[in-house]
Amino acid sequence: MMKSLLYALTLLVVINIASAIGIGPAETVIDFEPNLAVGFTNIILSNSESEMPVTIYVDTASELFPYAILPENRTFTIPPRGQASFTYRIKLPESMERPGSHNLKVGVMEGMSTGGTIGVSTAATTLLRVMVPYPGKYLDPQLVIKDVEQNQTTPITLYFISRGEEIVNRISAKATILSNDKVIDEVSLGSEGPLNPRATTSLKGQWNTSGHQIGQYKAIVDFDYDGTRDRIDKYFMVGTESITIKEFTREFEQDSINKFDIKVSSIWNELIRGVFAKTVIKRDDDVVAELQTPTVNLMPWEDHVMQAFWDTDGVELGRYDVLMTIYFLDKTVSEKGYVTVVPKTESPAQIGEKAGLAALLESSTAIVILVILLVVAIMTNIIILIKRRK
Repeated sequence: MMKSLLYALTLLVVINIASAIGIGPAETVIDFEPNLAVGFTNIILSNSESEMPVTIYVDTASELFPYAILPENRTFTIPPRGQASFTYRIKLPESMERPGSHNLKVGVMEGMSTGGTIGVSTAATTLLRVMVPYPGKYLDPQLVIKDVEQNQTTPITLYFISRGEEIVNRISAKATILSNDKVIDEVSLGSEGPLNPRATTSLKGQWNTSGHQIGQYKAIVDFDYDGTRDRIDKYFMVGTESITIKEFTREFEQDSINKFDIKVSSIWNELIRGVFAKTVIKRDDDVVAELQTPTVNLMPWEDHVMQAFWDTDGVELGRYDVLMTIYFLDKTVSEKGYVTVVPKTESPAQIGEKAGLAALLESSTAIVILVILLVVAIMTNIIILIKRRK
């Protein structure tokens, strides 16, 4: 049973990797209009090497499910590594009471709908969001602030969509920059207005990172529109084109092949290619071992464990000096430290084997003693019988 389950899970993974499908656009946003009837066309992409039958469906848990209209032909075939399109429609009611986003999820999955047949398939979905206006004035904000190189300036942009039924006359905003929950700077984003319902606008400012340390920062933006106050926040990073060593393996067992892990962290806002580490292990200025890890690429701000192996066969117990050097982009970062070689720890299995052997030896010794005693007793009886016959 377990083998069958593992086989099925493996098959599922293989199928998902071998024949994935995608759908676009991933999301569509429209404003609510009474009795609106409109259609939406989506593109389906297949990376399968063979023809792929697909079926269109609607998520029945979606709020807008009752208003969705799928095409009559819901199943069709996509050519190898090809694409196809379909159009679904939606017919909105006269009114919708709750303001905000009302969603509809439409999907496409691999395979034909055969009624009751359960099979392994891949699927993709697209989301339709219908925005119902809020009574009065209401702004939907989005804060954009990008990671930035140290000593450079990063733009701060606050986008707005007017989701209310009334005109917003004036919008103003101010950004507060924090490091470790401590306020370190403030930036004015200015003001705009008026803003009509369903219209968009943005407020902008800049923050100069000169004199500030590498690390994570938080921007809190307070904004005001016609007396209504609100705030939005976002974390961002200030970095430089470098890598730091965060930790490494410090204890190794004697007469074993040990993993030497070096945890590194990228402090750069872009991909760093071709990263590897070399480690030199010394005692009294004598080189004991030289190790090197495989080459990897580090994503922006990624933590990664780089791994080499140290064979301590014949290596003496005690403390050793280490020099770890990270190579990347024609640069190097080094850190010194020390490691310790300790006696090899026996595994529970080895301990069990030794205990079993000891028990066996003890039992064998006891048996030998009993045999000797038995032989002595037999010989004694034989001697007594001989004497009586004489």
